[in-house]
Amino acid sequence: MSLKPYPEYKDSGFDWLGSLPSSWKALRLKFGFDLQKRPISSDMEIVTAFRDGEVTLRKNRRLEGYTEGDKQIGYQGIEPGDLVIHAMDAFAGAIGVSDSRGKSTPVYNVCRPKPGVQARFFAFALRHLALTGYIESLSKGIRERSTDFRWADAKNVIVPFPPQSEQHEIVAFLDDELSDIDAFIADQEELITLLAERRTATVTRAVTKGLDTDAPMKESGIEWLGDIPAAWSVIKLGWAARCSSGLSISNGDFELTTSEDLVIPVIGGNGVTGYTNVSNIDTYRIVIGRVGALCGNVHLVQEPAWVTDNALRLILDEKFFDKDYLVLLLRARKLNDLADKTAQPLITGSLVTAQRLPHPPIEVQRSIASYVRHETAEIDAAIADAREAITLSKERRAAVISAAVTGKIDVRGLVAPATNNVEAESVGIA
Repeated sequence: MSLKPYPEYKDSGFDWLGSLPSSWKALRLKFGFDLQKRPISSDMEIVTAFRDGEVTLRKNRRLEGYTEGDKQIGYQGIEPGDLVIHAMDAFAGAIGVSDSRGKSTPVYNVCRPKPGVQARFFAFALRHLALTGYIESLSKGIRERSTDFRWADAKNVIVPFPPQSEQHEIVAFLDDELSDIDAFIADQEELITLLAERRTATVTRAVTKGLDTDAPMKESGIEWLGDIPAAWSVIKLGWAARCSSGLSISNGDFELTTSEDLVIPVIGGNGVTGYTNVSNIDTYRIVIGRVGALCGNVHLVQEPAWVTDNALRLILDEKFFDKDYLVLLLRARKLNDLADKTAQPLITGSLVTAQRLPHPPIEVQRSIASYVRHETAEIDAAIADAREAITLSKERRAAVISAAVTGKIDVRGLVAPATNNVEAESVGIA
């Protein structure tokens, strides 16, 4: 589809908005919407504005992770078609048009479009402003990565105001265009899930059953492990390694770093002051997340490093285990499933060293680790390609929305709107 600009533009008068099609206006949001403060009734359920722009009954998405006040002081009613702006999460895109009747906390701005105004156009426009950082620059921060974007500020935000018929045409175009992009992203996410499952199965099968599919098997006596090759033994990890907590390291003293794979904060040990025996730090250690969201993650640190007390340090006697094999084996063991979750997930060193694990001959361990590296390299490359495709698709999605709602492309006549029932109402200029 060839997308062309409008034939004629004019200066909007606002630097951040730039030029607009000559038939468009730049108006304050309040000229298209009225703030609502509806009473609630006992049969109403909670409506939530999510950061992806969906505004729907909370139960339609998820129920966990929320707290709800007993008295619901200040709660307000929401009706389908309302433009809803989450005052504290608007900066992250929690802006959309409700598809449900329900109630919300007073932190939501609930706005009813004036006759003829296409609310979803302005939801697209406001989310564009949010994701470019404009809303965050206007609003008053009250906590880290949050804002206080109340109606007093929102109503005065300048937004593009196309003619009413074009608002509908732009929404119809975006619905059509974004549905293809979203479907592609969903396919890629499903592919990543399937590839990750295949990767896990490949690793688990290799480290617990070996590479010889014809090898005689025997019972391991361990429920999670099942049968193992007859030539293997089973040993307690504590026989082959010692485990201790990382150090208490202040964020104020050191810059903690993380990555997708290195989930445990690790700090280079060379030249660090305030700790002794820097030169005696092991050249590698297996690090296991012991608390919270990091619980059960296993990573091999292959350079001198300080490990924070969010982690356990496993110092290995390599006569018993090849370090690469043991990392794969501990990941397959899924230590997080064993964590004490009474308060928050927690793994102790004694729990780790108490684990009974398969113990192949050391040369077999090395062969398995080499096989896994080879077999998973192609899977990892495919996962990386899918993630890159998702990133590029999301960038294209944002670019299409930006171009459409700011009039950089002319989409008139490309897709028929779902409805043309536009009520005529003049909209004044601020």
